[in-house]
Amino acid sequence: MCTKIYFIQMGDSGPIKIGQSDSPTLRMSQLQTANPAKLRMLWIYEGSGYTEVEIHDLFKSDRIRGEWFKPSEDLISFIKTTLMNDYTVNLVDGDVVSIFHFFDGRVGISTSHGNIIFDGDSQIVNGKKI
Repeated sequence: MCTKIYFIQMGDSGPIKIGQSDSPTLRMSQLQTANPAKLRMLWIYEGSGYTEVEIHDLFKSDRIRGEWFKPSEDLISFIKTTLMNDYTVNLVDGDVVSIFHFFDGRVGISTSHGNIIFDGDSQIVNGKKI
């Protein structure tokens, strides 16, 4: 199993727990048992660019206690723009495909030929719903 870094938030605007686990969804279930607020998984990071310790260090000024951090603009932006965009695939023809995941469940793919966003029921290609 591969250890993953998870970002779990209490409610919609509460503190964010940054931890690591082989099974982040099981870990969230364990945390939920002892937490009166509804927890939500913001992101599970499987990339290789950052370690849990490095992320904790980056946001040490936002640390509340232990692995819990204030949901600062910097932390939310880091999750959205850095971690969620850390998936790239090099194609045979030399093109690079980037895969983006959004908090609302949509997935986007970006290539030199354009962008596609999948929102469950339809696709948005270069800004146009098809």
